[in-house]
Amino acid sequence: MSKKIEVNGLLAKVLSQSSDDVFSSICDHLIGDMEASQTKSMLVCCASSGEGATTLATGLALAMGRKSDGKILLIDGNCHNPSITNLMGLSRLRGLADVLCGAANVKEVVKKTDKPNFFLIGNGIIGAEYMKTIQPPKIVSLMKQLSENYSFILLDGPSINSYPESILYASQVDSVFFVVRAGVTRAPVAEKAFSRLSGAQRDKEKIKVVLNRRIFAIPQSIYRKL
Repeated sequence: MSKKIEVNGLLAKVLSQSSDDVFSSICDHLIGDMEASQTKSMLVCCASSGEGATTLATGLALAMGRKSDGKILLIDGNCHNPSITNLMGLSRLRGLADVLCGAANVKEVVKKTDKPNFFLIGNGIIGAEYMKTIQPPKIVSLMKQLSENYSFILLDGPSINSYPESILYASQVDSVFFVVRAGVTRAPVAEKAFSRLSGAQRDKEKIKVVLNRRIFAIPQSIYRKL
């Protein structure tokens, strides 16, 4: 494995958009659910781009790395807007796409970061036949292999209504965080995406809707006590 990847810039970007306390709070609930349901993998996605799925996936991975003794893996599964890959300087390195097409093995693409228990896999080098490589059997095989070495896997997927990958990913993970941006995402748009997700992940209880950037009319510290 190569030298550690520094994530301070990524951390600053994440925390500039949401409070670290929010990620820690979600993480506490998530860890409890993981222990109860033996959940080991999660897709984080949204209906349309810009709703905060990547921010949530990254923030959760960082928070879980701090709170967990096990290794946490964050995978950039969005070849259309690979924010994690670009921010971490992994754009020209092999990653998810290369493993799925057989051009690299898992050990070659996992990058250790300078944050506790936090590991990354970038999107990789995307070829013309990329969509043919992300078929369910290959994803199943990869997730099974990764789950043997990592305590929890977070997969950042592209917007559901624009691209097909998140629907493919959803059927191969233990749970899904569906991010909806408050005051921005229109109800029909969210309903269309949720319907597609429900078709892929038949157990609707495994799909958790996360309302992002909710505006509180009163201070959040007071709101939590109501």
